[in-house]
Amino acid sequence: MLKPAPTKAQVAQSVEQWTENPLPTAGLPGQAERHRSKLDVASVAEIRTRRAANERASDLAAEFVVSTSLISQICTGLLWADAPGPLSRVNRSRLVPAADRFWEQVAKGGPDECWPWTGAMDRDGYGLLFVDGKNVQAIRFSLELRLGRALTSDEVSRHTCDNRACVNGLHLIPGSIADNNADKQERGRQARGEGIATAKLTEADVREIRSLAQTETFRSLAARFGVSDRAVSYAASGKRWRHVPLAGAAR
Repeated sequence: MLKPAPTKAQVAQSVEQWTENPLPTAGLPGQAERHRSKLDVASVAEIRTRRAANERASDLAAEFVVSTSLISQICTGLLWADAPGPLSRVNRSRLVPAADRFWEQVAKGGPDECWPWTGAMDRDGYGLLFVDGKNVQAIRFSLELRLGRALTSDEVSRHTCDNRACVNGLHLIPGSIADNNADKQERGRQARGEGIATAKLTEADVREIRSLAQTETFRSLAARFGVSDRAVSYAASGKRWRHVPLAGAAR
């Protein structure tokens, strides 16, 4: 479904904001000047906003009496780079500093409150920020801003508030992957056993396997429970499903 086209008031507001805080001028030298007789700042802002709402470039080109190539160059920032309106994500990331784009997507509150991320999220509920041609976790970027240094490859950003959407740097501390996994287990966030989406066994199955393994082979148990011999071996010995207490020693 197409997003609604911006109102004249919204375009006017965008132009006003740009006039107060223009972006650094960029783009191809001289080309923007050639087209200023055809387009003005308000038209460029409207083109970018409507294109971001999935309106077809060919329709915009026909309405504003320009080429589709020109529409594309406007929307990517190759022309009128200093004008308002949303650019494509990749090109906007080159023109607007990452820190500025980060703060645009933070619902900032008090220093002790969680600051929810309002931008893109990964499937685990952590914020994402597009930096240097790739997505990075917003919590990692936030912590690096607070520390004034980049995290090393061995470091991760750990929450003290246990709120995945929070990007308040005061709620984040550096640590190792092992530290982060320990946090998850301590707070009950580490999926295990039946909590793992791909798990084929239940805790009841594991208890039964451990009981039957005293008299039956792993192969026969694997066939009965629809898993591999190795899965039965790991369950029976306690190498997996460690949170299920061992009732007796497996053979």
